[in-house]
Amino acid sequence: MERRLVAPFYLKMMGSNATFLDKRTYRRLVRVGRKATSTEVRALLRGGSLTVDAWYEAAAESPDRAALLTHVTGLAPDHLPWRPVVMGSWLSLACRPEEIADDILFSLARCDGDLTAAPLSTAAVLIAGDAAVETLRSNRLRADEYEADAVAYLDAALERLGEVPVEPPGEGMREHFRRIVEFGVGLRHDLTR
Repeated sequence: MERRLVAPFYLKMMGSNATFLDKRTYRRLVRVGRKATSTEVRALLRGGSLTVDAWYEAAAESPDRAALLTHVTGLAPDHLPWRPVVMGSWLSLACRPEEIADDILFSLARCDGDLTAAPLSTAAVLIAGDAAVETLRSNRLRADEYEADAVAYLDAALERLGEVPVEPPGEGMREHFRRIVEFGVGLRHDLTR
């Protein structure tokens, strides 16, 4: 599953990279994403299924294999591997909200870096909507432990849902998050038609 849904895309979809996605990769993502099942997407949002060795093998063509392994190993038990979560977030846009919203919130509560914050915040806004507010807020309140960019995405998502953010995002982040959500809306349309 990760070889098909994650390995070919995660570098171009992590963080806010998706807003710069080339057309060829986008078309391939849509083609593959339309075939992904909600069961597969739920598994990705919960951390995927590959072992460290399998990740290493799946990414054998990666120019920086050592960095790949470093990111996969040493995860705390209450955190999830970021690669499957990134792609599960984007692919969740192809699923019905009632099938996937709880899994988005599960991932959102456990992920704390900027690589997952943009895709998860986007999925939370577009799929979970108001049901994501409590998880966004609680994650944001513990977010001082991690990356500033991730905190800004959580605040932008809260604001986008009409809530008062912990710290109001700057105009640059508001515009940036608007573009990411706009990308998500377009991807959702293309995945579901």
